[in-house]
Amino acid sequence: MLGGEADLNYASLSGTADAAPGNALGTDIKWFGSVNAKAGYAMDRVLLYGIGGVAFAGIETSQAAFADTRTSTGWTIGAGVDYALGNNVVVGAQYRYYDFGKEHFDAPDGLSDRDQDVKLQTLGVNFSYKF
Repeated sequence: MLGGEADLNYASLSGTADAAPGNALGTDIKWFGSVNAKAGYAMDRVLLYGIGGVAFAGIETSQAAFADTRTSTGWTIGAGVDYALGNNVVVGAQYRYYDFGKEHFDAPDGLSDRDQDVKLQTLGVNFSYKF
C-alpha cells in the first residue's frame, strides 16, 4: 500500500526553565501538523505501515523581556498498525517523532538571545469508519 496523508492538530504543550533568578524561559506548541507519504504491508485484516514527511508547528517562545510566535518547519517519521474489525470499522495505533529544527530568537535587550530546538513525540490511537 502506498499513499499520502495530511494532518493538523491543536496542541496545548508547554515547558519552562529558569535561565537566572526572575528570568524564566518558556516554550508553547499551539498547533502542529504534517504532509506525509505512507507505505505499508497488508496481511488479511492487519496493515503495518511507516509514515514520514514535512512537519509544521506554531511555537511561541517567551522570556521576561519578550514573547515571539513563529511557524517552524521540520520533519516527522513514524510507524503504525491498523486492524479492520469489519468492512467499515478500522482501529489502530501510531507513533510519531517530530523535529521542528533550531530557531534563533533575538531578545530586545540583546543579552537574552537564545537558540531553541523543539522536538515532539506522540502516540495516538485511531478509530475510522468507512462509508
